[in-house]
Amino acid sequence: MSVKHINIVATVDLKKGLGEILYVNPVRAEAGADPSELFAGASPQGMAPSGVVAGALAVHVGAAHFIIRIEDKNGAVLTQIIPHIKTSKCNLRRSSDIEPESVGAVAKKQTTTGMINEFVPFVEGMKAVVLMHDGKEVSRFQDGTAAKLGAGMGLAFREAVDGAAHRLSVSAVAETLPEQGVTFTVQVKPEGTQAWQTITVGRERPDIQLDRNQFPSARKARVRILRSTGFDDEIFAEEEVKLDF
Repeated sequence: MSVKHINIVATVDLKKGLGEILYVNPVRAEAGADPSELFAGASPQGMAPSGVVAGALAVHVGAAHFIIRIEDKNGAVLTQIIPHIKTSKCNLRRSSDIEPESVGAVAKKQTTTGMINEFVPFVEGMKAVVLMHDGKEVSRFQDGTAAKLGAGMGLAFREAVDGAAHRLSVSAVAETLPEQGVTFTVQVKPEGTQAWQTITVGRERPDIQLDRNQFPSARKARVRILRSTGFDDEIFAEEEVKLDF
């Protein structure tokens, strides 16, 4: 049985206490499996998930640091977590482990920017993700409302923009404009395999440069694009493509 998680990716500035939520995306993994493994080959790279912390405990432990809060449509808090923060030197730390008075020292030793990549178990009614620092909101993601899919949405395969012979441009046949809170995930399933490989996530448009060198033993593959509103997703388009171009 698969279990649904919500993948939250954000950047933070440890010195200034600022941050930005880059994207929010639903993920399904088999019960007991690590959902981050589904994004091992995707861009941006995945990180180990953290545990979910009860709301009251999160506020008490991480009040002076970064907290991710999940809200329903009325702004009520459903859950919150103290996120792991990964710096450019690959130091993975809990937000609550970074003392306010030590931030200056951290800045002298390494960059003050970090990456958050969390997998939170899905809770019915999730509508917004809020990044907090020291009790103040610094970034918010609100779920999107995607336009209704038209019948027979297909994919177009063209020569790569840079002319590289081993790459192919993949995009939706119909023009698709960016929508607030709506992103796209591109997956590929090479012939002879059962699992979908996630190639990229969080794209504003349904397009990608497909590199056949990623699938050296396959002559063809199925390409699938998922459209996400943050907490739910659907198949936007799916087609087979020959890799001997």
